[in-house]
Parts: sequence; structure tokens; C-alpha cells
Amino acid sequence: MSEKNTAKTALEDWIGSVLPILDSSLDAVAVVDSTNGIYYANSAMKSLLKLRPTDLKLHKKFCDCITLSLCEKKCQIMLMLESGKSFRFDESPSTLPCGPDPAKLRVSIRGVAVNYGSENKKGGAIGGVVTLRDTSAEILVQAKYHKLAQMVEERDAHIEELRKLNAILRRKI
Repeated sequence: MSEKNTAKTALEDWIGSVLPILDSSLDAVAVVDSTNGIYYANSAMKSLLKLRPTDLKLHKKFCDCITLSLCEKKCQIMLMLESGKSFRFDESPSTLPCGPDPAKLRVSIRGVAVNYGSENKKGGAIGGVVTLRDTSAEILVQAKYHKLAQMVEERDAHIEELRKLNAILRRKI
């Protein structure tokens, strides 16, 4: 059996062994093969990336589905697959290149190399698990909270100024 078929079989075996965990995750989860092709995606990932069944059958490249700012110089997922080392980035600006108006979002992304059963002769992983969490809404809530906190501080400062003016006016009366 060729190295490619052995890695493919090992990856399929590994997916089968953890499928209930992957399916039940609320985060978007994808399993990619050693070439960054999407081998499996849970419903949250399919929804986020707008994946069709044909995309999974053809093992569409992960980087063709989402553009991550952290991958501008070198694809972090490919680095993980080549090195076998996990990675984590929070709040990465990203773009979903779907349709005429690509969607902009911020994501937290995690990547974990899969070395189940065997490794490539080149030393890299047989695949990897990539999780995405769309944090765009969280960022908006945080921004609104900080704006509100700033407005409260300004209000409190104005109230203090009015109290001082009121005290001055009472002394003059």
C-alpha cells in the first residue's frame, strides 16, 4: 500500500474513532488531510463556510473556503501539517470569499495535528483538526460595552463638575 493510501486510511480510521465528539461540538470543526483538503466538517463548519456535499467529496482546500489574515505569509494550517505542531490564534480578521460580496468576520482558530497510527515519511502529520469560532459578535459587544463605559465616565465627570458649580453658587447666595 502506498504512503498516501496508508495516511488516508489512518485518517479515516481516526475520524471514525472520534466522530461522535466532532459531530457534537458547537464550534465549527473540520478535519483536513495532509494537503489541507477538507476531509470532514461538522454541521457548524459546513454552515460557517457554506460547504456543499461536493466540496467535501472533492476535499476542497481549507484556504479556498476562508481567507485568514494570519496566513498571509505562510498558511498556518500547512505549517501545522508539515511540522506536526499545534497552533492557536485569537481574533484573527478573516474573509469568507463567497459570492459577489465576501463576508468579513473575526475568528478564533485552533489547529491540532493528527499523527494517528502513522506519520508521513516527510515527518509531517497525516492530517489535522481545525476549529473556528466566529467572534465577530463578541467583538461588537465588547466595543459597545467599552463605549458605554466611556460614556458613563464622561457623565460622572460632568455630574462632578455640576456639583462643584452648584457649591460655588450656594456660597455666593
